[in-house]
Amino acid sequence: MDVPDKRPLPALPLSGATRISIGEEVLALGSAMGLNQTVSRGIVSATDRYVSSAEPRESPPLIQTDAAVNPGNSGGPLVNRCGEVIGLITGLLSEAKGIAFAVPVSVITTFLPSLLKEGRVIRPWLGFYGQFVPSALIELLRIPLVEGLMVEAVVAGGPAERAGL
Repeated sequence: MDVPDKRPLPALPLSGATRISIGEEVLALGSAMGLNQTVSRGIVSATDRYVSSAEPRESPPLIQTDAAVNPGNSGGPLVNRCGEVIGLITGLLSEAKGIAFAVPVSVITTFLPSLLKEGRVIRPWLGFYGQFVPSALIELLRIPLVEGLMVEAVVAGGPAERAGL
């Protein structure tokens, strides 16, 4: 990309709002299907939506929108009526139409310093996979616990293995 004008490009402001309202109008900006400078309109369908992933890590709470989002929109801003970025578009449910997700600005600002400094997001990890122990199993085995976590696998060379788990 050749940008003849060397002045900094303008940036959209990040929303300072801590609450995003269901029903709030939004715009999804990006390059949907390779078509540059695409804008689609929608609403916030839900907030604090957790979506499971094939990756063994916790997903942040997401904004759900019905704005038309397609491949090429990921990483683009989700903007409110004031022109403020309220989230970054992360993806859509491929088997459904009209359901897309964005990471809220409140989450983005927590890892932005790491991204700017390191060029990537550095996430802490423990190095094991586990699941909560069902209360029925605790009772059956007569374990003196109210609740617990069962370690299923330890990642070779990871922090848990180095700590002796």
